[in-house]
Amino acid sequence: MGRMSRTLPALVAPVLLMSAVPAMAQQSGATDPGIYIRGGLGYSISGEDEIDYSPLWSLGVGYRFTPNIRVDVMADWRDRYIVEGGRGVVPGAADLDSQVENQAYMFNAYYDFATMNLGPVAGVRPYVGVGAGLSTTKVDDATVFVDIDNDNLEGEFRDFFGDEDDQFAWQLMAGVAFDFSTNMFADIGYRYADLGEVGLSSTQGGIDSDLNVHEIMVSVGYKF
Repeated sequence: MGRMSRTLPALVAPVLLMSAVPAMAQQSGATDPGIYIRGGLGYSISGEDEIDYSPLWSLGVGYRFTPNIRVDVMADWRDRYIVEGGRGVVPGAADLDSQVENQAYMFNAYYDFATMNLGPVAGVRPYVGVGAGLSTTKVDDATVFVDIDNDNLEGEFRDFFGDEDDQFAWQLMAGVAFDFSTNMFADIGYRYADLGEVGLSSTQGGIDSDLNVHEIMVSVGYKF
């Protein structure tokens, strides 16, 4: 319940933002072939209990082939995940918090549906997409106190060593794009991404968890 109460505002805010977009005239050149650039901000929520959430930044370049087909290459940064654990991993260990940073470089392909008008908002294009690429995840080392006799009096500090790995990643996407003009556009989208695994290890145990995330992103772009 606590996580939901913290994450719900972040999920609702982009929806409210796009609902406030004024009426926009549909432009015939918005879906013409050409190069575009885009950048976005979002929120990434782990699907695993051991990992929480992170802000998300994204930047990339793409090319539109037809009114329906486009591709892009995106660099995504997520640097505020926290791996939580300790108790139950090593007997007597206190809880640990270790920061996780992730960078992903993804090649994405999209299918844009026909442009439509929704009430006062024109130039609306629903889309779906799929992507694959390289995910680089770094987990910080952590030191925790281990109560050897379970009396909170005698113990020792024990090191957990974080992994740093390059792994295959993939993602599925869906959203809605808005054409402000023949060159400017914005979109709000959801994506599910499998970014590989994260791990912490010690001489007596460790933590291994999948980094599967649900993400909401708002981005803006310019088409040349």
